[in-house]
Amino acid sequence: MALAAILASGCSSPKVEIVGLALVNSTPEASEYSLKLSISNPSDTPLALERWEYGGQCGGRDFDPSRWMASRTLPGHSAATISLPLVLPGTPVDSTHWTASGTVVYSRRQKLMETIHDLGWPNPTVGFEVSGSVLGHDSAPPSATE
Repeated sequence: MALAAILASGCSSPKVEIVGLALVNSTPEASEYSLKLSISNPSDTPLALERWEYGGQCGGRDFDPSRWMASRTLPGHSAATISLPLVLPGTPVDSTHWTASGTVVYSRRQKLMETIHDLGWPNPTVGFEVSGSVLGHDSAPPSATE
């Protein structure tokens, strides 16, 4: 584990920032939201986003825990906006305050880092924790490739 930490220490971690949360669809059974995040790669090396693992709350109720496969490479010194789906089971809530947190699992496109991963070392992760107010209605369903 120490070897992977030493090798990864020379690389900058991606930065995740909030763009917003918007209601996509609401029924008596559940409400679907789109969590929009911006992720940037401050490094020269391409960044392979593997998956997002996240959850949160809205109006004191828990969103269903989610895992979203990213399957995308972010070139060096670039950024992208990602939309992730969040589902709140049950009747819609009146509150617009929400929180979300999670991690994105990524890897650097470098032969040495790929070899270390192939030997069983886990890929690095970066966490995020965001909160805010629901921005309103978003007619577009979430897409991890926006």
